[in-house]
Amino acid sequence: MGSRAYEKIKEAGTLPSPTGVALEILRLASDENATLEAMTAVVESDPALAARMLRVANSPFAGVARRIASVSVAVRLLGMRTVKNLALGLSLVANNRSGRCTAFDY
Repeated sequence: MGSRAYEKIKEAGTLPSPTGVALEILRLASDENATLEAMTAVVESDPALAARMLRVANSPFAGVARRIASVSVAVRLLGMRTVKNLALGLSLVANNRSGRCTAFDY
């Protein structure tokens, strides 16, 4: 049942796709030789993404007592998996702000 729905959506051409920085972060996250320094460099290349990473690193979610001001520290604190998930989510939402549900805040 799930694959039928996927095939239908795929045929319609409405699947969202990450672009730019998010795509590079996905590539790095799947590379077992990728370093946190490389991930940091990619995050720093997108000021909006860097600001979001800092916001998450300074949120109660991260549980850090001191303020994080460095993207490098934020990436280390959050880890590759969280950075990848945030970048992918933010990219997909940013590229698809309008949808069928006009009442939903994309």
